[in-house]
Amino acid sequence: MAIISRVFEDHSGLWICASWIEIQNTLVMQFYEYMVRAFIAIEVNNSATIDRIVKLQQELMASTDADIKPVEKQNLHFTMKFLGEISESEISQHIESLRKIESECLDVVYEGLGVFPNMQRMSVVWIGVGGKGKEMFGRLGKKILAITTTAGRSGDAVFVPHLTILRVKSGRNKERLIQAINALTSERFGKDKLTSLKLKRSQLTPRGPIYTDLFEIPFRESK
Repeated sequence: MAIISRVFEDHSGLWICASWIEIQNTLVMQFYEYMVRAFIAIEVNNSATIDRIVKLQQELMASTDADIKPVEKQNLHFTMKFLGEISESEISQHIESLRKIESECLDVVYEGLGVFPNMQRMSVVWIGVGGKGKEMFGRLGKKILAITTTAGRSGDAVFVPHLTILRVKSGRNKERLIQAINALTSERFGKDKLTSLKLKRSQLTPRGPIYTDLFEIPFRESK
């Protein structure tokens, strides 16, 4: 990366070079500008299902008074692989790898609630996947883990399709939340047809994350 020296004029009209500390700070800023927080995802499509999930979020918050934060409706997605902070060159590598992915559209049923990592130390609440697309979903997840390993990022041992709907901020009223989750382990929350895979950028802000599409692979219509 080329070093761009910044100069400024002092009160006597003479031009002097910026301090070495300023140059170092500029280089650090330039470096981080090239890093992107990214992940591979499949977005929820069915508007009726999204409305049902929003209603579920509201019901769980109202009935438990637990310290939980809902995922915004526009941000509902399945994380297929979180890539972390990656460079522009790594983005290009992942795009080329994703071009190799082929899949039919996934017909899924949203059913049951679960948590990660476990009930005693839960950090997120999620909805699971059923229907005839569940097995295809699992195979697709394994493919993605394999190609991200090839592209320079290690794959996870197990892929569990899940849709995060709530983030647990503290242990307040945890027992109430556990009871509510256990009562909904077999509940169905709607259907969906998942039509594409996306590489997305995540920008963290005080009001929540902002997601931007970087690349999209459409799925084939089901036979």
